[in-house]
Amino acid sequence: MKTTNKMKTTNKMKTTNKMILTTLLFVSALLVSSCNNDDDISTQDPIIGKWQLEQTYTNDVSDNIPECEKESTVVFNEDGTYSAIEKIDSNDDGTCDQDDSYGFSWENLGNNTYSVIDSQGALAVNLNITFSNGKLTISFESNDSIVYKKVN
Repeated sequence: MKTTNKMKTTNKMKTTNKMILTTLLFVSALLVSSCNNDDDISTQDPIIGKWQLEQTYTNDVSDNIPECEKESTVVFNEDGTYSAIEKIDSNDDGTCDQDDSYGFSWENLGNNTYSVIDSQGALAVNLNITFSNGKLTISFESNDSIVYKKVN
């Protein structure tokens, strides 16, 4: 009888240990997969996406820009390319009568600094870009800035 009770206790312990081990493995797998998903999201550069012109500032004073120019957009792609469509009011009559498109490549240099290089590789500019509340702000040393809002 003692042997039977001992065997039952040993079998229960083995079963309990297997359940604990299985539970720990399951929880560990969940944690690892959720960490991997967070890493994927956090590694995407915040500049990636489509941005629409919201406002420009000269010496920290809001510029009066035509509404149609606010339809200008820039798109930063994951592959390091950048394209823009600029709506232009060339007659200063409030009507955008011209579109200008161009493309560049970009690189995140860290510390809110991005390098933008024209399509021929001839001109490289480092820009100070910050992100806040779905907006991208490019700031210049002259206290001028351009604000874009994220559209997707």
